[in-house]
Amino acid sequence: MVNDSDRNRIRITGWTQLFDTSGVALEKYMSFSAYLDENDNKTEEVHYDKDGSIKIKKLFDRKGTVSEEVHYESNGSVGYKYIFTYDESGKEIERAMHSTDGSLHRKRVHEYNSREKIDRSIWYDKDGNVEVIDEYEYKEGDGLVIITRGAVAQWTNSYDENGNIVLISGGYWSDDQLSQTKFFYSEDGRLMQKDEINGESTNRSTTTYVYTEMESDK
Repeated sequence: MVNDSDRNRIRITGWTQLFDTSGVALEKYMSFSAYLDENDNKTEEVHYDKDGSIKIKKLFDRKGTVSEEVHYESNGSVGYKYIFTYDESGKEIERAMHSTDGSLHRKRVHEYNSREKIDRSIWYDKDGNVEVIDEYEYKEGDGLVIITRGAVAQWTNSYDENGNIVLISGGYWSDDQLSQTKFFYSEDGRLMQKDEINGESTNRSTTTYVYTEMESDK
């Protein structure tokens, strides 16, 4: 787990502008912060609520993979925590959700195909019973990944030629309106903007990202 802040080279801040259902701008707040080290690996990532309280905090190991993800309640207390397990090549194998007392609440286990891509993600409850299965379909010529969650939901992820995700669309079929998330990047591949769009093609929010070089102590 990385906590030596002297390795941080770049700070990223995300500023979210909210909109009402008619597209009128509401409040704007800092919703995100993260740090990158000298290898452009993340060392920490924090998501904030409108009132400035922490919603999610992720910590990363020295390879830039998530080691721990903590979710907080509105009063600032820890709600639950995800612990990640990876194989020797760095692929995520398991994501286990633990309650505040440390007990297992549920977990997600990935199964990979012969091309080392996720084939299925299986969600288990605390007793080891299968809750739901996410199945992955790849349309690589079109840069698409379709994720189907049983008979209840489906998402389509679209990627550009550089492997950056540019669109997530879909949701639960029980919802009246499915949603979209659009991502925009700079020429050097940095995420610059994220738009959350409802089923009526109206922006719910726009988040812009700012990259700041950290001052060196040298």
